[in-house]
Amino acid sequence: MQFFSRHSAYRLVAATGCLCLVASTAWAQAHFKPDVVRKYGGTYASDCSNPDAPRLRVLRDALVVEQGDKRVVGRKVQAAFTYFGPSAPPSFKMALVSEVHSGSALDFMVFEDKNGTSIHLQADASLQAALGKTLLSPRYHRCDDALSPNAGTITQNEPMSDAEKMLLDPAFKATYLRVLGPLAREAWLAKFNGPRPPARRVRVAGMDYLLLAVCKPHSCADFNAALLYAEDRDRLFGKVYQQGRIGYLGEPSPDIADALDTLWANQWQQK
Repeated sequence: MQFFSRHSAYRLVAATGCLCLVASTAWAQAHFKPDVVRKYGGTYASDCSNPDAPRLRVLRDALVVEQGDKRVVGRKVQAAFTYFGPSAPPSFKMALVSEVHSGSALDFMVFEDKNGTSIHLQADASLQAALGKTLLSPRYHRCDDALSPNAGTITQNEPMSDAEKMLLDPAFKATYLRVLGPLAREAWLAKFNGPRPPARRVRVAGMDYLLLAVCKPHSCADFNAALLYAEDRDRLFGKVYQQGRIGYLGEPSPDIADALDTLWANQWQQK
């Protein structure tokens, strides 16, 4: 199926060299409501059984395109039901529209037919060039069965926003990158851009911490980490595993190091 562009207003803006989104009545009335997330949220892939296949994720506050170490995130998500006007393609349900950091448009076209729910990826010209045909061409089908993080894939119900929003906090990011030191060059670790379970709160040595875990895409068994962050004291500790090499972050005390060992093993050690 061909790719479609946004209404005549979108085409007019593109023709004049401006790739910003022009607000119209249809866009102004569009909202990303919880029922939309419940119905269409989750993971979509060109081949759900292949962990290396491109994937899309519909989250409560973001649209995500992923393949290997490549990730594009669209924010300010809205649902547009009149994207194509009166000439909508067959089985079209809605467009989930978003904006990436550069200001480019990243949209998911949602279709439903006898084969289930699928998404066609649409982007403006500048973002299409960055994504490439490998990501733009496939039809993405919904992956009903959540896959294990240990398989090197993203689970359907994994909330991305917790860790990524923390990196938007200058205090946390500064502390994290300082504690990482040379490991800040590892994108999967520094940017939390690998598979990860939901963040959760734990109590260690009488103190409350936020437990974060992440692994390298497609190499979860060999590259992974468990982190403890004390928000009120801006202290961060961690255990990083890289192909048999173990390192600790933040100079943890013996009791915190023991807790990290246990938490890390529960998350990443093969059962």
